[in-house]
Amino acid sequence: MLEKEVLEFGRRLGLGRLNPPPLALTLTGLGELSLEALDDGDFLVSLAVPQPPAERGRLVRALRLCAPDQGRPWPLACGQHRDHLIFWVRLPQAGLTAAELENAARFLIQTIQETV
Repeated sequence: MLEKEVLEFGRRLGLGRLNPPPLALTLTGLGELSLEALDDGDFLVSLAVPQPPAERGRLVRALRLCAPDQGRPWPLACGQHRDHLIFWVRLPQAGLTAAELENAARFLIQTIQETV
């Protein structure tokens, strides 16, 4: 079921046939979108973008966006690893749809753009 939804997600975005998760997609000019099924029954959707050293204030802005009072459609988390800023959401695998994966990816892209 999950593999079918990931395949449909790829089709919806015009990416053709995707391999089953875990997988990483390079979004030209933006960063890397990753999809991964977790052992605890959740599905991780993350977006990592380059974080230039001169933009350290961006991490502070990103952390503010993760506050629970922001009215986001999913609980949002972020962090920094080396020279990348990473946002992620955890979705329940049960009942996960291609549309929900697409919406989560778009949500992460929009959120990253709010930190610029």
